[in-house]
Formats: sequence, structure tokens, C-alpha cells
Amino acid sequence: MGMLMEVTKAVRHIRSEMNVPPGKQVEAFLEVPQNASREVLERGTGYVQSLANAKVAIYDALPEKPEQAAHAVTRGVEVFVPLKGLIDIEQEAARLRKELAGLEKDLARVKGKLNNQGFLSKAPADVIEKERKKEDELTGKQTAIRERLSMLVGKNE
Repeated sequence: MGMLMEVTKAVRHIRSEMNVPPGKQVEAFLEVPQNASREVLERGTGYVQSLANAKVAIYDALPEKPEQAAHAVTRGVEVFVPLKGLIDIEQEAARLRKELAGLEKDLARVKGKLNNQGFLSKAPADVIEKERKKEDELTGKQTAIRERLSMLVGKNE
């Protein structure tokens, strides 16, 4: 049951991250090795389909990876959700570029503070630590957005 929940979460997370409207059914291609987990997934496909609003297909190995598909891995199962026709790829890419530009501006500001010796010498340790955490968080978000953008447009941005 845990595997079914994890796969369902992965599909729902992809839907959420990519702004797929809740009412639209998606396709979910699962690459699952031949083992006990596969049997659980095959028996519970209906569960995943209804809770994630997805048409699920299970493969040993996909003949070819779908283009413009979001991807997740959970418990050894690779989940692919093709996005073509579900979202406006160009509009989503533009939104991600705008979000990335804002993040990069914020990140530059934080890095500027952390590279400023005056700030480092005068600021309390907890404020400096807060800025370092903010830098790590922004860097993580930046990486995630770049990955999503790359997946959508098929090249490095």
C-alpha cells in the first residue's frame, strides 16, 4: 500500500508543480522492474488512477522516454507524465523564466550581503546564519526551476 501512495503522491506532485488543471486527466507511464512491487502496482492501478486523475500504464522499460514529460522516481519506480496538450508549454516556460529572474535577483542581493565584510563584521551571528540559510534555499529553488524549464523546452536555459 505504501508504494501505491508514493506513486500517487509523485503523480499529484507533478500535476501541482506543472500547474496541470485538477479536472484534466493525465497519462502516467510507470517503469517498474519485475518484482513484488510491480504486482502491488498492477493490482492497485485503479487506486492510483482515481486519486491522481491519471490513466496509468506500467512498463518494464519504456520503449522511449516521452518528450516534454515531467519525471519523478519513488521507491524504484520511474514516473513520467507527458505534459504536451495539458498545459501551454510556452506560457509555463515564460512563467518559470520570470520566477527564475526574481529568484536570481534575490540571490544576488543575499550573496552581496554575505560577501560584504562590513555586514559580516557587524551583523549578529544569527542574522548571518539566517542569510546563509536563505542563500541555500534560493539556490535550491533556482536549481529546481532550471530543471523544470530545461525539461519543458528541451535544452539548458
